[in-house]
Order: sequence, then structure tokens, then C-alpha cells
Amino acid sequence: CMSLERRAHAAAYSAGKVYMHGGKSPTSSLLNDMWALDVRKLQWTLLNDGSELEVARQLAPPARKGHTLVTVDSLYCNSTGKYATAIVLFAGRVDINLYFNDVWAFFPTARRWERLDTAPAPTPHAHVTAMAPHPRDHHAAAVVGNGMYTIGGWYKYWHAFDDVWRFDLDERTWTAIQPTSAVVPQGRFLISLLPIGTDLFMFGGELGSDEPGAQANGYLNDVWAFSTTTREWIELSPSRCPRDHTSAPRPPHVPDDDDEDDGEHVVRAQGPLAKPGGGQKAKGTKG
Repeated sequence: CMSLERRAHAAAYSAGKVYMHGGKSPTSSLLNDMWALDVRKLQWTLLNDGSELEVARQLAPPARKGHTLVTVDSLYCNSTGKYATAIVLFAGRVDINLYFNDVWAFFPTARRWERLDTAPAPTPHAHVTAMAPHPRDHHAAAVVGNGMYTIGGWYKYWHAFDDVWRFDLDERTWTAIQPTSAVVPQGRFLISLLPIGTDLFMFGGELGSDEPGAQANGYLNDVWAFSTTTREWIELSPSRCPRDHTSAPRPPHVPDDDDEDDGEHVVRAQGPLAKPGGGQKAKGTKG
């Protein structure tokens, strides 16, 4: 049995099972296996080992960490010619020199991967166009309707991203979302994102090294709502230091090949439609 010990993996929930993929092992090797945990039986099952042969034949994504998984209830599977539940993977990285922006779908019933986007396989110095998000890790992703939204993330020593992208799960194409609000959240990574109805709720994260306030307040605890219908950001709770916070300011995050700040991402949520009404818009302009 393969070891389950890891960090910087990704997970998603569907129909009584938690699906977990990838991450970094205690020996610092990258993992590419897909597991399912039956939440009733509390039993793990290995569904796909993501072998090097499958990766070489482009039948599975390369091993990685810092990626995201989301659940799609009904997605067309080319190999079976049928619609089925899929676990969709986006982005992540191998090390400081190789980040990804690819999109893959894992179909649990068929126990196989299919690549969804049409971009070429990423390389350390791949040409980046505006037709897809820049390679990244430690972003967040969530599904609303037939679209997968991704927000934020980090790339090498750049500032953290503040962009919003939507991947159409039917057309399998990316669209950059331009917010209609004058104010947007600061670029950040290692954030949490939950879909409720047609809205996305984002909490916290960490600022990039060249973002304003990074030295004084590297970690964030603000709450924002993004409407996927109006494309408006609304700040529900501004970031502020807790009253009992006494620790010294934390220096900005700098990723490396043994980055101990890798986080796991669980992005599936269910709940009634909740509009972000009543929230106050933040003062300022987009950074």
C-alpha cells in the first residue's frame, strides 16, 4: 500500500467520498497518486497511481504540489462518450523553476485522467499568453454553474496574483474576468475560497513580497465576496490585527524547493444562495 503521508496536496468531495491527489512526501519527492476516502467506511482506496509511463504518454498530469481540485457533477468524458462526475485539477508546481497552468479531469468511475485545456505542456520558460492564467500555485478554485473560477496564487518571486479567471467546462476555454468594482482585493496566495450560490467568498491569505504592507502584515484576515453575475467585489470584513496579536511582523514569503508553507486546498462547498448584500465597499483603487 502506498503511503498517504504528504503535504501541499489537493482534495475535493463528491458523493460520500473525499478525493485526494498529489503533494509532497516526507522524503521531499512529489506524488501523483489519486486516492478516495469513503467517509462512511473510513476506508482509503487507491484509484490511480499516476505512473511515469502515463505522464509520458500524456495520459495523466505530471506530479505536483500546491494545486487545486474541484468537483464537477457532470462533465463529458471523451474516452467513454458519456457525462460523469469529474474531479478537475488546475495548476501547481514542481519546484521554483517549473509551475503549471494546465487543466485535467479525473473520472472516478473510469479511474482515468483526461486533459481539458488545449495549451501545450508547460516548460520552465513557457511562453505565456493572455488566453490562459499565468502558471501558479497556492491559488484557490471553485465551481459555479458550468465554470471553474480561480483566484490569486503565486509565481516564483513575483507579487501574488489578484486576477480572476473562469474556465468554461463545456467549451473548455479560459476567460479573464474583469471586475466591475473599482476596488479589488490585494494580490494574495494561500487563500480559502467557497462558492455559495453564484457568489464566491474569499478569506485571508498571504501578501506577495512586493505588495504594499507585506512587511507589516504578511498574513490577511479580511473577507471578500465576488459576484459571478455582476463581477463585483465587495469587502465584507476588512483585514485587521486580532487584539491579542503580539508577535513581531513576519517577513514576506519566499518560495523555494523545500517550501514549508505549502498548503492543502479543499474547495467543495454546498449551501443556500447567499448574496453579499450589506457589505461595505473598501476605499481605494485597484493595485
